[in-house]
This record gives sequence, structure tokens and C-alpha cells, in this order.
Amino acid sequence: PRDQLEKVGVPTEVDLPGVGQNLQDHLAMFYTFFVKGADAVTKAKAESPAALLQWLLRGEGHLSSSSYDAVVHGRTPLAAAGEGPDMQVGLFVGAGDEKLFHDNIGVSRSAWG
Repeated sequence: PRDQLEKVGVPTEVDLPGVGQNLQDHLAMFYTFFVKGADAVTKAKAESPAALLQWLLRGEGHLSSSSYDAVVHGRTPLAAAGEGPDMQVGLFVGAGDEKLFHDNIGVSRSAWG
């Protein structure tokens, strides 16, 4: 890996053989729905001392989500013989404002239609 990384200008601290050999892109699709009257998580709410205290004391509130509500791993016809799963599908369910999604999970503003 060191030779490959240094060829493209990436400095290497430790040369560990095999690291990054199976690195792949993670494609993402987002479906957004706009609702009225929902208790949306805003960036301000998520970062508020009250939200932190609610989670620390009772394990409840906006910070109690695991982010992924379900994850499925599977094999597609493209998987190499004898290899493990080559596909991962994650389901994230939440109510949040545009800024929260953009700043924290990288959803581009164009995804909001």
C-alpha cells in the first residue's frame, strides 16, 4: 500500500499490507418526505445541552437514535465465489431539517428537491 499511496501523493505513517485492498464506494439514495407538525430534529436541538442531558439521564430524546434502524448484508450475482456479502443496505428513519442532514451526513442541498 505504501508505494500505491505515495504515487498519488498520500503520505503513509504505517505500511500495513492489505489495508484498503477491498475499499469500495458507498452509494447512497435518500428519499425525503416533507411533513407538517412533526417534531423534527434540527442541528440546534441535536447540539443543545438539554438534548445531551435528556440522553445522559434517561437514555431518551433526539440523541438516542442509533442512526441506522436496520442494516441488511447480502450477496449479489457480482460477488466473487467464496467471498462474503458484497452489498449493504441501511435504513435510516428520522425527522430532521435540511441543515442537520447536510452538515452531519453529507446530503447535498440538491437532494432536497
